[in-house]
Amino acid sequence: MMGRRTSWTPWAGWLAGPLGWIIQHQGGSNTVFWNCTLGQPSLVVTLGVVGALVALGGGWLSWRAVRDVGSGETVEPHWGSQRFIGMVGVLVVLIVLVAIAGQTMAGLILRGCG
Repeated sequence: MMGRRTSWTPWAGWLAGPLGWIIQHQGGSNTVFWNCTLGQPSLVVTLGVVGALVALGGGWLSWRAVRDVGSGETVEPHWGSQRFIGMVGVLVVLIVLVAIAGQTMAGLILRGCG
């Protein structure tokens, strides 16, 4: 069953990936800046999980857009570029997930204002 195609769906990975990274990075660094005692492992892991889930949601939407377009010829020629945009969106999310994982691990090693 083909999902409903929209012109913004392939762009979801491009938008949600960096948004998840912003949530994890800025949320953690600003919290520690405001109050050093808040930079505990539970907060770092929670922000990492929330950021990763936001990024994965966008990657999933981009992947669905790529899958829905398929490899066959479509009636509308611009869907080929939408497929490319969706694949790059998935790759953006994968790169952002590596950054989120690395920064979450660093937050577990360096606690508070360490």
